[in-house]
Amino acid sequence: CDYRQSTQPQNNWVFTQFINYLEATEVFVNVTYQYISCVNNARRGCSTLHTTAYMYETEDSRSNNGRTDPANYESNRLAELGIVDGEGRGEKLFSFKPSSNANGFYLGIQDTGTCGSIERVTVYYRIIPSRTDGLIYYPEIPLPPVNSSDKITRSAVCAPHSMGFNLTLTADSRGVVEGDPSCLCDPGYQFESLAGGGAECTA
Repeated sequence: CDYRQSTQPQNNWVFTQFINYLEATEVFVNVTYQYISCVNNARRGCSTLHTTAYMYETEDSRSNNGRTDPANYESNRLAELGIVDGEGRGEKLFSFKPSSNANGFYLGIQDTGTCGSIERVTVYYRIIPSRTDGLIYYPEIPLPPVNSSDKITRSAVCAPHSMGFNLTLTADSRGVVEGDPSCLCDPGYQFESLAGGGAECTA
């Protein structure tokens, strides 16, 4: 980005590598960036900061050949990072729901009108972490989209040589989990506690 010599607004792109959706029901993207406004730099064809984030959803990373083609992104605009005068730093958090026919996406950020520098891009989704309590293993549960009425169902798992009851777990968008699973050692096995909160059934 050469703000000293350019006679036209900038049209710069930066692209991520393939980002797998895994089990996400809602993807959050946080972008921090710096910018130099043309208001304080004498160059023709200059405008205020205008930086836009797009995405290119694909089935898998084998679509890498199209990763740097802006045409694959421009129909899927996610968010404007900012339109401001002056110089400084900015931060933008936005989210979207993954398409059901894609396994992941590439993120493309376009900078026009000024010189921007992307400092960090953080991509994440909300989960309830996995944990072990006695003989019961509670799996990681992805949370439904914020403020939705959807619920995600998973099953708890019992330790080897034990039998389970009521193993179904249901999580809502607030992170509230419903379910009361229990596990009992099989006949001929004894319950023994382990360090870290787990347990096992031994003969």
